[in-house]
Amino acid sequence: MKKSQKVTLACLTGFLLGLSFPPLRLGLLACVGLVPLFFLFERLERYGDVVRYGYLAFLVLNVITLYWIGGYTHRNDMFLMLGGAAVIVIHPFFFLVPALGFFFVRKVLGNLIALFAAPFFWAGFDWLHSLGELGFPWLTLGNTQTYAVERIQFITYTGVYGITFWIVGVNALLYLLLQKVLSREWKVLSVKGLSTTVALITVVLLPGIHGRMLLRHARDNPNGVRVRVGILQPNVDPWKKWTLGPEELVRLYLNQTESLVGDQPELVVWPETAISFRIFSGRYIGIFHGLKEKIDSLGLALLTGFADIVFYDGQDAPRGSKVVAGTGIRYDDFNAIMLLEPGSERVQKYAKMRLVPFGERVPYAEYLSFLVEAVKWNVGISGWGIGRDTTVFVLKRGDSTVKFSAMVCYESIYPDLVAAFVRKGAQFLVVVTNDSWYGNTSGPYQHAQYAVLRAIENRRSVARCANGGVSSLIDKYGRVYDKRDMFTQASIVGDVQLSNEETFYSRHGDVFARACAGIGVLVLLGALARTLLPRSRRGTQHGES
Repeated sequence: MKKSQKVTLACLTGFLLGLSFPPLRLGLLACVGLVPLFFLFERLERYGDVVRYGYLAFLVLNVITLYWIGGYTHRNDMFLMLGGAAVIVIHPFFFLVPALGFFFVRKVLGNLIALFAAPFFWAGFDWLHSLGELGFPWLTLGNTQTYAVERIQFITYTGVYGITFWIVGVNALLYLLLQKVLSREWKVLSVKGLSTTVALITVVLLPGIHGRMLLRHARDNPNGVRVRVGILQPNVDPWKKWTLGPEELVRLYLNQTESLVGDQPELVVWPETAISFRIFSGRYIGIFHGLKEKIDSLGLALLTGFADIVFYDGQDAPRGSKVVAGTGIRYDDFNAIMLLEPGSERVQKYAKMRLVPFGERVPYAEYLSFLVEAVKWNVGISGWGIGRDTTVFVLKRGDSTVKFSAMVCYESIYPDLVAAFVRKGAQFLVVVTNDSWYGNTSGPYQHAQYAVLRAIENRRSVARCANGGVSSLIDKYGRVYDKRDMFTQASIVGDVQLSNEETFYSRHGDVFARACAGIGVLVLLGALARTLLPRSRRGTQHGES
């Protein structure tokens, strides 16, 4: 095979996979996207070539899907732009892990076993890629199917990693059929050819059949308990927000909130860091009291993103916390959410636990403190502290209560984190975010669609509040409604159904993904043992001679 042909196959995989992600509704391309790569690996002999062409394939994927990540439409922050470029260049190396595993098994144990192992490798990799402070599961392969709601209802058992497993399995079967037929090892109408074709068609169609049957009988309970939620999409410029006067900023939100009173929401949601100043610090506390008085007079609860600050006493300060210059006093800022209820002095808080690597915090900052001050956006939002606990907000309504949890922006792409909120009793979910940094690009639409997966996995309705869009409501089957366009000032008022149902995924989390990773490791160990066994035999024979 000529070099140009190898490059073509690698790029074709990258293009097909890249085009399968939102906002394009071409998710089925993912089901054929790995086939060119399988054909390419068939012709490669050296691991260096696997790295070279595999990197090219995944670089194309990352360029197509993450071109927006540096905020290039605004060009307001050099660090953000350089960081975005670094992600696009470095991130493809991570995807070489399942590719090299597949190639190694193929060389040692043969093509059929490698194809069998491929879905386990990739699903396990997608899960591992979400762990730790360097985790970045934005391009989890299962994320390609968010528009195909009928096809993905089974993730109440497997989580999004079950979709990854299904996609790679379809690719493996399709490649096997094409490879055998094109090499004339099988005839199309032979027993093996027909059985493989039937298996492929069955695997492709089965999730959709299951989903259609489920949704046909799925009806929201008209007598079920609901909460009326108002969502503000204020469309404040994310760069200018940090320079606006605090009073001006809060007044803008309150004016828009007052316009919703006639629709009688019980809970109004403001977006991520809507309150961008430290409202509980001394000089702003008057603004907080004014906000609380207004909420009391309107008679509605407010859930809002805000910048929180916590000071530590002596030995209680965690490593990586910041120091007030010249005092030795340690503190942390948090990208947080608070709930204010009318007539109650209680302030319920949650601090973001999953932070964007480098964008919001230097990963493992407690060990890399020298980078903390060097790596910072112009708007000064790097260096957030890590929240330590999931929070279930409790909203009083008469003699009863409503329990819900809220995630900040990037957290909504972490399946097990969201399931942890549900396990603690959340009856519906809220996502507050600010995706306006990236302009009207693919990024905000991708982020909006990923919330569909969290709704289905846990059978929880989702209220999504984004500063400049895309705000929406999502039912527990992943159906999106009342969506608002990007870069428009808008609002939503709608009834969100509560649920106490616990899916298998909500109860057990990533057990499927862990099992896939375990099976993948066992296959790799089997291949490794196969390579070491002949060496040990040769050593024994040499010693005997």
